[in-house]
Amino acid sequence: MREKEGKKSNEQLIVIGKHPVIELLQNGKPVQKVFILRTLKGTTEIDVRKLTNEAGVPLVRVDNYKLDKLSNNKNHQGLVALTSPISFQKIEDIIPHIYESDQTPLILILDHITDVRNFGAIARSALALGVHAIIIPSKGTAAINKDAIKSSAGAVLDIPICRMSNLVDAIKFLKDSGIATYSSTLRDAKNISDIDLTIPTALVIGSEDHGVDNTVIKVSDELFKIPQSDAVDSLNVSVATGIILYEVNRQRSLS
Repeated sequence: MREKEGKKSNEQLIVIGKHPVIELLQNGKPVQKVFILRTLKGTTEIDVRKLTNEAGVPLVRVDNYKLDKLSNNKNHQGLVALTSPISFQKIEDIIPHIYESDQTPLILILDHITDVRNFGAIARSALALGVHAIIIPSKGTAAINKDAIKSSAGAVLDIPICRMSNLVDAIKFLKDSGIATYSSTLRDAKNISDIDLTIPTALVIGSEDHGVDNTVIKVSDELFKIPQSDAVDSLNVSVATGIILYEVNRQRSLS
């Protein structure tokens, strides 16, 4: 059974029950997240775990109270899925197209940006400033929902978004594709203006609370920072991203 949250096609649906959820995953429909009863075992659990893993869909194990709340106390049979208003794309398909179009790749990697409004604002700046695709982790990231669409003024519907289970693997793929990866940091690092952003580039932006994960830092080609006064500890992540992307455009317009 399906419970609509809205009438527009870009809004999310809640899909309830074993067969509807499995059918949703088997048909390759865009899925934001699947919630499964923590104690559910057997072939259903195995099938759902396999399908979500293959599709890179987050599988969240929860108690019955959470499922009852999500399903509005309907007969959920231990499974509830939340669809996505967008179709996630594969970065492996996007990169060749960028090169074939004789463009210089500009990829944005968002490392656990969890605030929906920040995510939306970043997507809006990315679309305006020439980002070819945004990469996000499968887990621990802002939900792409109607609030994200609203905050981005619809940009999340127009810019390719790629969801990957491991950002380190994503960066390794980008490197193999001739794309340098630079991570933003508050540590001792080069100023953003001293980094060559005219070459194929991927920029990693971390959350305001934790920054870029150390595992991602280790595989980055270089670290950079935005020079700023001591009057503030850090910039809002969406504001910082806008500044960084503007610097990319500034350098590329001069090259």
